[in-house]
This record gives sequence, C-alpha cells and structure tokens, in this order.
Amino acid sequence: MFHPAIHPALLLRSILFILLIASPGVATPENPLPFGSLRPVVMSETATEEQAQGTTLSDDELRDLIREYVRRENARIKAETYDPGLVPEGAELFDENCTLCHEAGRSTARKQSLSEWRRTIRRMAEKPASGIPKSAFEPIAAYLTSLHAPEPKETDDLEIFEPDLSVSDSTDDISPFDFHATFAPVYRVSARDDVVENEGFNPDFWVGVDWRTESPLSARASACITCHRSSEPEGSRIELAEGVLRFDVAQALSFSGSGIQFDVEAGRFSVPFGSLAARNYPQTARTVTQSLLFTMGQTVHRDDLGPALLPLPYFDEGLLLSSTLPVGDGVGITLDAYVVNGLIGTTEVNFFQSRDYSDNNGEPAIGGRISMTSPYVQLGASAMSGRLNEDSRQGPTQGKRLGYQIYGADAVLRYQDIVRLQVEYAHRESEQATFQQNDPRDERDVSGLNLLGEVRLLEDPRLSLVTRWDTLKRTGGSAPQTSILSDAKYTVRRWTWGFGFTLPGGSQVLINHEHWSLPDGLSNVDVVGLRWIATF
Repeated sequence: MFHPAIHPALLLRSILFILLIASPGVATPENPLPFGSLRPVVMSETATEEQAQGTTLSDDELRDLIREYVRRENARIKAETYDPGLVPEGAELFDENCTLCHEAGRSTARKQSLSEWRRTIRRMAEKPASGIPKSAFEPIAAYLTSLHAPEPKETDDLEIFEPDLSVSDSTDDISPFDFHATFAPVYRVSARDDVVENEGFNPDFWVGVDWRTESPLSARASACITCHRSSEPEGSRIELAEGVLRFDVAQALSFSGSGIQFDVEAGRFSVPFGSLAARNYPQTARTVTQSLLFTMGQTVHRDDLGPALLPLPYFDEGLLLSSTLPVGDGVGITLDAYVVNGLIGTTEVNFFQSRDYSDNNGEPAIGGRISMTSPYVQLGASAMSGRLNEDSRQGPTQGKRLGYQIYGADAVLRYQDIVRLQVEYAHRESEQATFQQNDPRDERDVSGLNLLGEVRLLEDPRLSLVTRWDTLKRTGGSAPQTSILSDAKYTVRRWTWGFGFTLPGGSQVLINHEHWSLPDGLSNVDVVGLRWIATF
C-alpha cells in the first residue's frame, strides 16, 4: 500500500528512471524488459539533457516514452521468436538445401538468434547455384534457432497503462548491414618443403558485408588475404573478392511467391563455373586443399607443372543473370548466363593478370551454367569461351588473337548428411604463341577428373572420413618456360585422405594426407595439411 504522501505516478517515474540509468541490458525474448535500452529513447523523446538527469517528466512525455518502448520491445521479441510449427519442415529443408554445400555440423553446432540465421540463410541463398528457395528461409531459420533456444511460450504483446495501446510491429530498427568473416588458416608441411607452394602457415581470412532492405536492390562486398600475390611481385596479399549490386527481378515483378527466382548482378562476382563455384569459399571446404582442376596457391613443383585448369575462386567483372525454376517437390533447375572481362595474356593464359580489377580485355568472355538440384542428386554442366587481350594482336601471334574454351560436367550424389560422392570433369582448350614464323599458334589442352567421397563416422562428436582421387592432364603446346620437363604431355595424379571434425560452436578442423604422383623427371611428394575453419 502506498504512503499517502507519495503519488503512485511519481513513484513509477522514480523507479523507471533508476532502471533507465542503472541497467545496461539488451532485449531478448527471455528477458524482454531491460530498461537500459531506453536511454536513447529518453534522449530522443524528452529532448533535453536536464530531463535525462532527473527533471520531472510530464504525463504526456512519460506516456510517449513508454509507448515507444513497447513498440520497440514488441518488434524485437517478434523478430527473435521462432515458430515451433516450422521446425520439422525446417529440418527437412535444411538437409535438402544446406548440406549440399557444407557439412551439417557447421550450422547445427552454431548458436545464433533468429534474425542472425535469417541474414545468414539469405546470404547463402545468393551464392551461385545454391538453389535455396525463398519459401525455405523462415523454416530453416526456425529450425537452426530451435537447436539452441527453448521453445517460445505464447505471449501477448506488452501492454503498459492502457489495454488498447496501439503498438506497431515495425522492424525499422534492424540494421540493413550484415557483417561476416571466416578465418580458415592452413598449415601444410612436407619432407621436401622446397617444392610445396606456400609451404607452412597461410592465413586464409575472409571478411564481408551485405546490404539488404525490403526493396529488390541489395549489395555485397568481400575481401580476402590471398594465397598468392598480384601480378606485380611487390603486390598486396589483400584482394577485393566481390563488389556486387544485385537486383531481384522476381521480387520487383511480384512473382517470387511462385518459387521462381530471377536475379541480375553487376560488378565483381564469383563466375559460376563448375560445381565448386558455389563452394569455393573456405566455409564450405571438405578438404584442406582444392581439387587439382581448380587449385590455386596449393600445388607442388609449380614452376614445372604450371597452373591449374581454372584456379578458383575465379572473380571477374561483368554482368550475371541467374534464374531458378522449381520443377517438382524439392527439385529446381538453375540457369546462369554471364558476360565478363575474361582471361587475358599475351602468349598464353595468364591467371594472375586475369584477376585484375580493370577491364583489360578488348573482347569479353561469355559463359553459362545449368544445374539441377534435388534432395539426393545434383547435376550440372558449364561452359565458357573467350579470347585473350588486345596485346596478342601483335608480336609472336602475327596479329591473330589467342582463344580459349572451357567446359565441364559434374554430379553430386548424397544421402542426408551421412554419405556423399562427388564427380567432376573439366577441359580447357587454349591457344599459345609458338614464336615460329610458319605456325605462330599452337593448341594446349588441359583436362582433369575429381572424385571425392565422404562418410560420417560419428554423429556426436561429429566426425567424418573423406577421400579424394584427382588428376590433371596436359597435352599439346609446350611445357612452361620455367619447367625442367622436356615433354609437354604429362599427367599429375593425387590421392588424398583424412578426417573432418566439428568442434563445439560450429568450427571445423580438417586433417589431410596427400600423395602426389608426378611425371618422370620429378619425384613424388607427400604433403600433410591441417586447416581450422571458423565463421563469425
């Protein structure tokens, strides 16, 4: 019972301001009333320093303060409360879509809020050929949130002072920016460390930011510490990987509800070639190193064997059209078409120069990819064609431009997150200068095969066994000028085996042993690699 000398409204104001000044809390569904979060509201609603320091508020000012608090807290609570009814569907959709690219434990062992999972899933869905429909975003987010949060109780909106207090559900306070980072350091060692490219420790670190609103327009940018330097010897190891503006045509035309996705991207993006195009980021790695087809900075005897067929990730500037069409229950077809600057070089393909940011090719390259995704099978085919830069019009090619064509096919077979088999073949036909008057150009063919198998050994803790057999074959043309090999026709074979272990929190440790079987003139090499992958 109140003391007769103390007015209830004055007592309420006093308690409110004590909480405002003393509490630094953050609103959560489990603790929805941290009054410390009202400090900015006090300053914005009462407008003066004196009032924030304790001067008595009028009844209207206090009511406005409470009203704004209720609006914000209800919006936050609703934004962070998942629907338990969506969890079973989300578990199924997670298995169908997310484990196609990465091992399940990297997500299921990670604790995030509902809004954080929404941002993560949307970001993953924008990766090349991900095939994740928008209708799956909320169920998957609810499922992943439920793994580390108690089931929410049914509660009504907060009501203070007035039962009919009007409360907006606006979430305008949620930032449109999504910052993310992946730290995936690699350590590789061999008894013959003089032949291992980038032997020892290498920090594979990625950082990015995405900007999204409710409009069809979004943007993303990312940078990485590379495993190579730029075309200049003194070049930086920090590289801009992506800088993209993306327009959601399906949303703009209001037909995204049908499951059809149609996006246009412009800027610097990951060119969708091969099955690894959607998985060329470290957080999706299943082995310490890339396939021989696409490896970059992780080979042996590089000066003797030359570069890969197409080092990935391959980022280039241009325009990308991407569309996903649902054709059945859990089945979708994705079509990608792009125009990019393309590969460049004067006497043959130069992959370092091809990564430049400027348009340094007089004739752009064109390409595309088609893929079919289902819960158990993914099939895909890719092609790319172009010519090298204008400089090849002069000199040893006698004014004739050098061309290249790259094509490939891939398949992924899997059962839930237990067994996985991946097969990929790719072929590159490219011309190189011969410095011969009667025949200034010659054909160089590079092809290869990648077979990867993975089986889960333990569920908790999550442990998997992975094995890989991959090859890289060169025919035609001439050996690299720095090579000690006399014959330009040779095949590199590699067998890899190892384990993947998921740690609490969702990070993963990969341990691999690689045996390289090299052509005559080069001794075979064994390499042991260790990689830790953590996403923030």
